[in-house]
Amino acid sequence: MEKDRDIAYLRLQADWTRPMRIHLYRRIALTARRRVLDIGCADGYITAEIAARGGGEVVGIDICPERIAAARQKHSGISFQTADAHDLPFDDGAFDAVITNFTLMWTKRPDRVLAEAKRVLAPGGAFLASGEPDYGGRIDEPPSLTLLADAWVGSIEADGGDPFFGRRLKGLLMGVRFGSVEVGVAPSIWEGAAAGELDTYLCSLRHFLAGRTGGAFDIEETIDREKEAARSGTRLVFLPIFWGMGEKG
Repeated sequence: MEKDRDIAYLRLQADWTRPMRIHLYRRIALTARRRVLDIGCADGYITAEIAARGGGEVVGIDICPERIAAARQKHSGISFQTADAHDLPFDDGAFDAVITNFTLMWTKRPDRVLAEAKRVLAPGGAFLASGEPDYGGRIDEPPSLTLLADAWVGSIEADGGDPFFGRRLKGLLMGVRFGSVEVGVAPSIWEGAAAGELDTYLCSLRHFLAGRTGGAFDIEETIDREKEAARSGTRLVFLPIFWGMGEKG
């Protein structure tokens, strides 16, 4: 099913970037936060991670009802609800931490989402964008796979996302007047899907990129090259993943 395939890919993405998130949870003192909001929670995989590593109540929201239904089925003890991040259904100051992950790049008005995140934060509350990529800095190895960077840019733009969002993060956080703004970038290096993950990765690659890029890019040829690179151990992807945090004064 399409929903299952998308969720499987999101989990792969979450696993690849987990070390960065764990470090950032410590930076915002997650264990001391009594009520946390996860914006763009999908099936709740990262929401459950936040709950396990935090010390308080966690609420997850997503605009997709099907993903919220999956989250409720998989994760008991966590509150999930369908909601639009541009218009959060919570009172002012309802949370003392708000977290997003690979979410802002898909929103129509990230400035509005950040303003809403700030509104629902209590004074002294922390906002954390734990990962926003910038495909302008992507590098693929071996050279036979260099066309993938442009292919991903085209696919993300066609789906309404911003593949260069990472570089905008600091300006947006400053624009909504968060205090103590800090932005960094993790030099994310991926060395190819492990054997058990390869089928999930290639299925998602075919879905997201087939028929969307045109030109010299051929999805089936690319998948064959991915398989060969995985077999030979030569696959490497570098992708800058930006993170940002701020505080409500």
